[in-house]
Amino acid sequence: MAVALREGRSIQGAEAIAERPDGSRIWFMPHPTPLRDADGQICGGINMLVDITHRKRQESALRTTEKKLRRILETDAVAVLFFDSRGTLTDAYDVFLRMTGYRRDQIECGALTWRSMTPPEWVAATEEQLQQFAHTGRIGPYEKEYLLADGSRRWMRFAGRDLGDGIIAEFCIDIAETKRREAASAALADLGSQIITADKPEVIYEKIVDAAVTLMRSDFASMQLFHPERGDAGELELLAHRGFDPDSVKFWKW
Repeated sequence: MAVALREGRSIQGAEAIAERPDGSRIWFMPHPTPLRDADGQICGGINMLVDITHRKRQESALRTTEKKLRRILETDAVAVLFFDSRGTLTDAYDVFLRMTGYRRDQIECGALTWRSMTPPEWVAATEEQLQQFAHTGRIGPYEKEYLLADGSRRWMRFAGRDLGDGIIAEFCIDIAETKRREAASAALADLGSQIITADKPEVIYEKIVDAAVTLMRSDFASMQLFHPERGDAGELELLAHRGFDPDSVKFWKW
């Protein structure tokens, strides 16, 4: 009221706390307005106090709930993303940043979109999910590779839905390890069948090295046979290899 009378204007949107005679406190919103006489001079003021204690308690409870939910979802394998209707990433939990290497400022300036983070061969699958979303308000669950900040890729599983205000919330789960195990199982099964049908030892060696590269996600691999009868300490014979240049092959042959 003092501000309203001193400056000759009404006060809107302010919030304050009042203490009652019994010591209890309430939140209220004041609406002080100056009164003017026929000459336009301030001659007094009128104020209305609106009790907003219940609303403030609800807001506090909501913040607490949101904090708990965020802590529940802040795991190393699950990220929560928020996209607008144009497909621009508007917000994301820190897990997503750690998972992908992108930065918070890239989100804040609108530099990241689902399309820019999706490999070209997976764009069609994502567009199909968006068509489904237009009819059901839900996305997935579906799997695809995702482009990380350093240009590498990672397998992820997505599921999302419309929040009703033009924002799409999407859960993102890292399934890279699951995909690796699947690839390893397939490689072992394929190796087993090929070993059974192979009629030459060198073919088996090659298949084993191929499987090792897949299982270990290596750039280089070799298979060697130890001959204890050669020399004082024995020697190694190179049976198969991957990633070796000609000089390395010549050096490691024996």
